[in-house]
Amino acid sequence: MKKRIFSAFLAFAMLLSLLPAGVFAAGAGDAPTEISSAEELRQLESAAEGSRFILAADIALPSEWTPLQVLYDNLVLDGNGYTITLDGAPLFGNMGNCTVTNYK
Repeated sequence: MKKRIFSAFLAFAMLLSLLPAGVFAAGAGDAPTEISSAEELRQLESAAEGSRFILAADIALPSEWTPLQVLYDNLVLDGNGYTITLDGAPLFGNMGNCTVTNYK
């Protein structure tokens, strides 16, 4: 009897190992983080891979803006129809494999 229970447990463990890791990812279904200021836009630099952000207001970046250095892939920045106004410097210095959508 003990062998059958142990065998069933091992079979279940092997089946779990076949599932993609994304199934267990924390925050995969969470709502995106709202951004409404230049300071909040800096969150992209320390965001975890797969994070989602959405603009909640138009943002005017200061003249001393340092371009964002995004280190992780699969980030999504949804402009939500808002505008980011730049004064010379680019928004991103390094962007990796990220998506920017729905912007003016």
